[in-house]
Amino acid sequence: MSKERVNKLIQVIRKIPLFDGLGPTQIQLVLGACGPRRLEEGEIVCAADTPGDEMYILLSGEAAVFTTDDIETARIQPVATIGEMSIVTNQPRTSTVKAVQASNVLVLKSLSLDMALKRDPDANVRILRNVVGILAGKMSADSARIREYQKDLLQQQESGIQSQRFLDTTLAMLAKETGTDTQAVRQRIEEQLSSATDRRVLVVDDEESIRTLLSQLLGDYDVVTAKDGAEALETAMESAPDLVITDIKMPGMDGYTLLMKLREFHPDVPVLALSGYVKDEDIREYDFDGFIAKPMKADEFKNTVAAALASR
Repeated sequence: MSKERVNKLIQVIRKIPLFDGLGPTQIQLVLGACGPRRLEEGEIVCAADTPGDEMYILLSGEAAVFTTDDIETARIQPVATIGEMSIVTNQPRTSTVKAVQASNVLVLKSLSLDMALKRDPDANVRILRNVVGILAGKMSADSARIREYQKDLLQQQESGIQSQRFLDTTLAMLAKETGTDTQAVRQRIEEQLSSATDRRVLVVDDEESIRTLLSQLLGDYDVVTAKDGAEALETAMESAPDLVITDIKMPGMDGYTLLMKLREFHPDVPVLALSGYVKDEDIREYDFDGFIAKPMKADEFKNTVAAALASR
């Protein structure tokens, strides 16, 4: 290995918390215990429930962390270590790491590291101190996540109460407008929800992130999307949706124009307005079937959609 290459790797290893504080000679000692490995896309770096007898230094490419159910939980970018805690604690790995693109890593086996550190007690002490600091940081982060989870749980409980109030109010308003009782409206909505996957919802917004978010929130329905009014109208002409949710301000054909066009060809299709700029009172002169303000609350959004579909 060339001297230039060695110097670059030394700079890389210096950035790794586990080896923080090591001098150039000590880092060369660690580097000498490493071996290079090329990983192809999809290749497993380390698997859950396997012995933690080696760690990895990701030099290039990208890796991802997966649970035992194969759910991705995090991405790892270079330069970063993989599996460093298992090599120190000798505990089985708790997750699986895969290369999500072709990657280059340095492999540091536990036995090789132990043999190297025996030749330099000072480096051994420094690494052990770093391990203590890393573990303390992880414990602190875990405690913070627990507190955040408890806070989110409380907010969800409060949101659930508010959503129930919103639903009760919506049911009462629908019952009054349709001249029927609340129980009949509730039964109609439940019937709509039971067959939600058969209902087609057209989401229209010029922001891709909003289209993606709404598609996720409407996962129980057959969702199609359009980036502007013209594309939405073309989609609706090919196959009439059961509901249209459209942004107001869009380039080209805006939500107001789209509404008028839809009323010409599909007068019975409910259309909900979506906007972070205009307010509910600003669109009352138009024939929208409801209004959703950005940013929206997930439960209220879903209830509004269910109510709109139930009114059809």
